[in-house]
Amino acid sequence: MRALIEFQQVCKYYYMGDTTVVAADHISFQVYKGEFVAIVGQSGSGKSTCMNIIGCL
Repeated sequence: MRALIEFQQVCKYYYMGDTTVVAADHISFQVYKGEFVAIVGQSGSGKSTCMNIIGCL
C-alpha cells in the first residue's frame, strides 16, 4: 500500500545573522489511508514546522 503522505530525511534551517537554527533535522514521515496521526513533542521541537512542510497549516 502506498502512503498518502510521505517524506524522507527532510531538514529545515533558519538563519538569524550568523546563527543557524535547526527547525527539523532529518525527519521521515509516512501516513497511510485510515490512520490517525498525532504530532507531539516539547515546545520548540519542530511540530509546527513539520505541519507546514506537510501542508496542513
